[in-house]
Amino acid sequence: MLAQIESAEPVSPGHLVAGTPRDFETICLKCLEKDPTRRYADGTDLAGLNRSRSNEPILARRATTTERNVKWVRRNRVLAALLATVVIGLLGTSAGLVVAIKARNEATKQETIAKGREDEARISDQKARDAAAEATKQAKIAAEEKTGALTQTEKANTRLHDVHMDRIQ
Repeated sequence: MLAQIESAEPVSPGHLVAGTPRDFETICLKCLEKDPTRRYADGTDLAGLNRSRSNEPILARRATTTERNVKWVRRNRVLAALLATVVIGLLGTSAGLVVAIKARNEATKQETIAKGREDEARISDQKARDAAAEATKQAKIAAEEKTGALTQTEKANTRLHDVHMDRIQ
């Protein structure tokens, strides 16, 4: 029991009796402060009770959240260190996950770009092959037409020669 009194923070009257006025709760907790410098120096300082009953502002103030947290850390050093380690670990893991996700997204983006360029290259290559095949076909047609034209020219020259020979005779 004494160890609990020395180490544990007192239970707020509001937790024990619902509807306890906040000012009364603050005055009680100031009386029960572990640190003597933070308690009332003597009974005359308890005039806050009369001020509280008269609905006037009291001089005592509630412990801030930071003060309560510092007290908890001082009472529970091992647990606080463990909790801090877990939080730092979670933050580190979260940061690592964010970096990994960004890297994966960038890799996926680059892969998509590369596939798109590969597809474009394949299409361009196919167009080049098709154009080369068309050019070969056109060259073959042109060669056949040239051969046909040469044949026609030879026939025409032969006729011309025959006509010319007939005229000479």
